[in-house]
Amino acid sequence: MDEQTVITKHRRKPFLAAFLSFISIGLGYVYCGRIVKGLVLMFLAFAILLFSAAILKNLSRINMAVIGISSLVTLAIWLTAIIDSYRTAKHSGPDYQLKEYNRWYVYVIFILAASEGADQIHSNIRSNLIEAFRVSPSGMFPTFEYHDRFVANKNTYKNVAPKRGDVIVFISPENRREDYVKRVVAIPGDTVEMKDNQLFINGAKLEKQSRGRTSYIGKDPNEKEVKVEGELFIEKNGQAEYTIFLADTYNSKVFPDDHRADFSEKKVPMNRCFVLGDNRNLSADSRHFGSIPLATVKGRAEYLYWPASDWSRFGSIK
Repeated sequence: MDEQTVITKHRRKPFLAAFLSFISIGLGYVYCGRIVKGLVLMFLAFAILLFSAAILKNLSRINMAVIGISSLVTLAIWLTAIIDSYRTAKHSGPDYQLKEYNRWYVYVIFILAASEGADQIHSNIRSNLIEAFRVSPSGMFPTFEYHDRFVANKNTYKNVAPKRGDVIVFISPENRREDYVKRVVAIPGDTVEMKDNQLFINGAKLEKQSRGRTSYIGKDPNEKEVKVEGELFIEKNGQAEYTIFLADTYNSKVFPDDHRADFSEKKVPMNRCFVLGDNRNLSADSRHFGSIPLATVKGRAEYLYWPASDWSRFGSIK
């Protein structure tokens, strides 16, 4: 009886093997004595993650599709490891002999190493390459809608400055814990002015072509849904063209009266840029807090990966 206990007490437990592969790809195989197979899958998953990080330096529809496929492949590897390690443990037999690496502290080391490696990769991606954001206010309609999610490329402005027409993410001048997304309309040295919702850059009035009326469902200051109506325009700013929206009403918090939307000519200081929301009458922007330091710019908004209302909007941000 004692001999039988000694023989069977190390039987591999299928659910434990599956759980270990769930928390760290391949660890279930290590538990089942298949350390080579476990390490191969673990490194394969890391290689895919590193490959995805590398191509994220150049966001495009093709690269995003490749990243999507890579994510599906990683998910398939993860699920395969969970299921197959369960089966491996189930068929391992009652006479499994413990290996030198079948120790609890070895499992902990694997988990910590995998977690630390993934955290470092994710941290490096977020700090130097891309970061995902969610849009809360509607100050950038129609480019963004409420609850849209987009990716900002943080590598764009390593060696160049933002240019007119860029949609940028920057640290809020009013609360450094928050990030804002707005469009650059003037760069250092430019003069900027607005009269009757008409933008002037360096004394020249920007061309503006009507695209008809539209509406969207926004949020009022009490977070209640409200229908906002207005007119769409294509605005040309140098080499850039983009769509803006002039709502029939103004944001009373930003503009106590209609005249606050207009401002006299200002010169943009060096190392700063002037930003406006595409939803011109309902946006808190440089008219409210002034031009922003280029040092606070975190990146350029480049890819809409989760459109809140219409998946035809999925893709590169104009």
